[in-house]
Amino acid sequence: MKNRSAQSRYTLRLWSASGIALAIWLVGSWLVTDHNMTSRITALVKEETAAINLQADNIETNLVHGLNDFHGIASVISKHTDVLRALSRFGAGSYPKSLTVERRKAAWSKNVRLKAVGSYLNLVNSSMGLGVVYIMNASGDCIASSNADQPDSFVGSNFASREYFRVAMEGTPWHQYATGKVSNIPGLYFSAPIFNEGHIVGVVTAKINLPELSQWINLADAFIADQYGVIILASDAKLEMHALPDAVIDVLSSEARRARYKREEFPVVAIDPWPGELDTSLLRFDEANHPVILTDRTLAKDDISIHVFRQIPEIAELEQQQLILFMLLAISGSLAIIFIRSRIAFENIRKQSELQLRNSEESLRQSQIIAGLGSYVLDVKTGLWESSDMLDRLFGIDKTYDHSLSGWQTLIHPDDRTMTADYLRDEAMGQGKVFDREYRIIRQNDQAVRWVHGLGKLVFDTQGHPLKMLGTIQDITERKLAEQTITDERNFSNTLIASQPDIFYVLDQTGRFIRWNDKLRAVLGYSDSQIAAANALDIIHEADRPLVAQKTRETFEQGTATNVARLITKTGIRVFSLTATRVDTAEGAYAVGVGADITESKQAEQTIKDERNFSNTLIASQPDIFYVLDQAGRFVRWNRKMEEVLGLSDTQMAVTNALDVIHEADRPLVAQKTRETFEQGTATNVAR
Repeated sequence: MKNRSAQSRYTLRLWSASGIALAIWLVGSWLVTDHNMTSRITALVKEETAAINLQADNIETNLVHGLNDFHGIASVISKHTDVLRALSRFGAGSYPKSLTVERRKAAWSKNVRLKAVGSYLNLVNSSMGLGVVYIMNASGDCIASSNADQPDSFVGSNFASREYFRVAMEGTPWHQYATGKVSNIPGLYFSAPIFNEGHIVGVVTAKINLPELSQWINLADAFIADQYGVIILASDAKLEMHALPDAVIDVLSSEARRARYKREEFPVVAIDPWPGELDTSLLRFDEANHPVILTDRTLAKDDISIHVFRQIPEIAELEQQQLILFMLLAISGSLAIIFIRSRIAFENIRKQSELQLRNSEESLRQSQIIAGLGSYVLDVKTGLWESSDMLDRLFGIDKTYDHSLSGWQTLIHPDDRTMTADYLRDEAMGQGKVFDREYRIIRQNDQAVRWVHGLGKLVFDTQGHPLKMLGTIQDITERKLAEQTITDERNFSNTLIASQPDIFYVLDQTGRFIRWNDKLRAVLGYSDSQIAAANALDIIHEADRPLVAQKTRETFEQGTATNVARLITKTGIRVFSLTATRVDTAEGAYAVGVGADITESKQAEQTIKDERNFSNTLIASQPDIFYVLDQAGRFVRWNRKMEEVLGLSDTQMAVTNALDVIHEADRPLVAQKTRETFEQGTATNVAR
């Protein structure tokens, strides 16, 4: 009986110990598998986050480069001589429309000057990869466009109701998203006012169609939203015209929504935290079945934001794997089985990671093709470099090409070869700086000259010795061509400034000289550095400075101002007639002025005034009557004695004929003597 009781107690203790061990094992197994899953999810989320951040950075970089070019296009076109000449026929004011749209289109499409402007706009449009560029007069009528020869030509259509036209007509460059009034194609519009002699005579607008930007966001699950939080472009077209949770579209009236989006209602995309206790960066996107991660970039200058997201279905698989692994550990209770099952699970996870890596590499390859961006790895010790397929395509080579430093230098344009090689050797390799250089190459398969932007960063070993250089090379030919166009326009404006016969200057709002011509430098006798350091009021005569300061303020407040002021020049005080006009640019407002030297004319006016004062004094001092008649016999000048004798006022004298104050009997003789005076030079007579 005692043995049976002891056995029972032993069995109970054994079961108790076994139960405790099992409980500890189960808890330990669960903690191990939970930690394993959490670590995997954290690593997966981190990897996927890095991937979409890279995609977002690439999309942002490409959009910024492209849109920065578009900002300056409208401003450059607005100063083109042919554009100003074409608009001069329409004037600065709006006017009632006497012709239909079709008749306006027919008339303006045949106009030689407007056709020339259209050809120029088409050239700009083609070179910059825009959707359309068009010019509107002050009434909002499109008078010339890059699509003038196409069925959907804008010529003749009126855009006065469009926001980008109204704001530009107030003197401010503008940009916005809107759906095309004629084309019904959504896009980003960049507009600028066109000034002629200080008046806004029209507006130039450059539009990039949103479908043209889809190549960037199609690299990933991405979308672009405007400043009101409306999705205007998405890789998944079903998301377009939906509103983000924090959208402010309600601030727009119904009419404004219809004008901008051609609709009034915008379903809200649901973006909420993913339920559960997983990584806090995981979200539920629009009722998706799998958690997603989301990153965004804001392009404040262009009033748009970029959003990139990616679903992570692998998390559900990891959760399922945790449960399976826990059950295996709990049921088997064997370290061997735990080891085997763990190996199987790890192997499965490794294969999935390899598959994800291959998919990521393929996505990167496709991204490089679309962006014209190739990558390379340079072995510093051997001088040999490995290139991506896109880089080989950019260089026009294949894998059999000499992938050495000398082979790379052969690809570089002869005029850039020495500079680029020295930069790599001295700056990047010698000082460990980032390789960041723009240079030209000669593509090997067709010998085309292309501009590229090379970036590279060294990787060092633990002793600080360089091992490799990792980098990218991007084709930037189109951007360089656009920059050259802008440079040509600036050279043209500089030539116009230099050709001004009078002094020419541009002031900022503090009165500092921004630009000037040789005439101003010659008149002042200053060097360029002295002019740049001077304030406009410094060269104005002290007595005239308050008036000039007031007129400068009027220029910036009202758009134009004119005044006469004395300038302190190298030859002394000179009098100038100054006219200034406000010009608004992307960098701010400036005053553009011209000045004509009127010193001699002012001196002549003073001489005439002095002579007239002298003669008036001489006339007034005559003791007898004094008068001057014109050939009609009217009194032109007289003295006070004459008024007293006749008893007439100044006003009456001015309308009196000399014969009216002569006795009727003496009038014939006086009329005859007056004729003799004008014919012979003098005459004398006696009259009553």
